Amino acid sequence: MGAYRFEYEADWKIFRKLVTPWIERYFQEKNESYIRMLRSEGRARDKWWKLKDLMKNDIKVIESGTDMSRSCLIDDLSILAANGIITVDELEKFTPKMQDQVIRFLGRLKEDSPGGRLVNEWNRRYGEKRVKVTID
Repeated sequence: MGAYRFEYEADWKIFRKLVTPWIERYFQEKNESYIRMLRSEGRARDKWWKLKDLMKNDIKVIESGTDMSRSCLIDDLSILAANGIITVDELEKFTPKMQDQVIRFLGRLKEDSPGGRLVNEWNRRYGEKRVKVTID
């Protein structure tokens, strides 16, 4: 078997450093939204079932965006960014090629989604012309 060369080692190191704070922030935001929902008016059982569904979906997001393997790095970043877990300032810490690949992926999302809002902010800062890298 030939030697495997990972193209995004610098990005991998950044991801490993930032993923724990991202997860913690995500859990904090979700916990606060759950508390707001549970304190709202309504029947206890309705809120319980709603909480169950919310948590089920939120768990899928965080699990699918934190695969923690080098081969899934672009996918992980794209999933986390698409769900509003990564900010533009945080995305700027990655290499330009990685930034461009994530922005290209997010460009397919609806403008009012968390990922679409990230792309809008990105385009306000850099303009759409910045995304020039060809995805290999």
